[in-house]
Amino acid sequence: MKLSNLLIIAGAFVATESAAKPTVYLPLGIDAHLETQLDRMFALTSGTPMHKPYALSEVDLALRKLKQKDSRLYRYLVGELKRYRGEDKISRYGLRTTASSGDTMPIANQRGLTTDEYAQGFFEGIWRPNDFMLAQIGVDYRVKGQDLVAYNSTLSMAAANLQLDIGYRDHWYSPFKNSAQIMSNNAQMPMSISLGTVEPLNNWWNLDFELFYTELDEVKGGIQYQGEWHDGSPKLVGMHGSIEPTHGWKIGFNRVMQFGGGPRETDISDIFKAFFDPSGNDNADNDLSTDDEFGDQMISFTSSVYFDWVTPIEIYAEYGAEDTLHGSNFKFGNQTISFGTYLPKLTNNSSLRYEYNKWNTLWYVHHLYKNGNTNEGFTFGHFAADNRNFGDGVPADVHTINYDYFESVLSSWQFKLSTQNNDSDDYQRAYSLSVLNSRKVGEYRVETSLMGGKNVYDESYGYLSVTMFW
Repeated sequence: MKLSNLLIIAGAFVATESAAKPTVYLPLGIDAHLETQLDRMFALTSGTPMHKPYALSEVDLALRKLKQKDSRLYRYLVGELKRYRGEDKISRYGLRTTASSGDTMPIANQRGLTTDEYAQGFFEGIWRPNDFMLAQIGVDYRVKGQDLVAYNSTLSMAAANLQLDIGYRDHWYSPFKNSAQIMSNNAQMPMSISLGTVEPLNNWWNLDFELFYTELDEVKGGIQYQGEWHDGSPKLVGMHGSIEPTHGWKIGFNRVMQFGGGPRETDISDIFKAFFDPSGNDNADNDLSTDDEFGDQMISFTSSVYFDWVTPIEIYAEYGAEDTLHGSNFKFGNQTISFGTYLPKLTNNSSLRYEYNKWNTLWYVHHLYKNGNTNEGFTFGHFAADNRNFGDGVPADVHTINYDYFESVLSSWQFKLSTQNNDSDDYQRAYSLSVLNSRKVGEYRVETSLMGGKNVYDESYGYLSVTMFW
């Protein structure tokens, strides 16, 4: 049986149980001001969720706690989120125009967007035909590329606190703001089938989970089997689980498995075998040939702790691996480590965040898949892996600082500085500085962003965008 069929059957089964309304997912990487205010809300109340996009059901749980802590932020979010409530409505229109100079660069966490795209149009809407179904749409039309990119465009069904989503959905498996090591929205992803909780199970340590299945876009001559390279579409399974053992402390587990495609046949039993015995099914040796390997796997463990002493502060970390070591399922190779800290109220009108990521060799590359862990040429993990020669599994480290200043709950300035160092003499240290202003102008939200820097090849670039939402 295929995993996609199993998820559909599971969704049909839970639909026979007690009624539950499916939740709306808030857009990821679209409205910078709204996202930053949501980040502040979570850090001031229940702590940042361990995966994204944010579910409106989970936002509502945090909103109930926010009213007593920051009434102005509470009123803004209640008003702003009305666009995602209701039975049948258009949530948002948007237009963006851009200009760029220097080398063409990938834009981090924007579903395969590059700086040479000069115009975009956005549209979002929701429709609830009944209490247990939801149709949500979000699209980004890119004029130069003539590409219609869907995000949060799903048909959803819910029952018994479980939600089945079929369509185009982002998956971000990390509490980090600027990157996610094994699953992010950096690449444009194809249609998927997802099953997860509508909201965390509060009688089970706020247990939250998600499971998805998709097939990546076809690659020509990109899948190795029997000593030759074949055309095909690799399969991808992702899973996330998190708990909150005590208030303010969350622990997460994430797994992504890339397998199959072309002549490499697999079924659901192979997935379970590789999940519980990755060393015995994924690492070619004297007992396992490359033709019998399941595929490629990545794993990460995340943790986030929230304190509210002198000032609210959130500290979070991630540890992951791309492979097992010495034939053991409990020893990890090709490791990665990240940590971050966030002060949502550095002052009443500002916030500060610092994040650090480091990974060892061979991340996002694999001997069975010529294109590695990518879709349409973009890594679906950390954005920095796009800033290197394609197929080069070079170690790297990334530092990022975010400073946000809020003129009011309706207007903000966002500053971001990041540096990247690829551990090879073939590259130079890269840096990027961006400034973003978002404000209400009448009934419109106008977002102006300026970014510039030097890439890992010591080439300069610049990028200016102006976006209007209504």
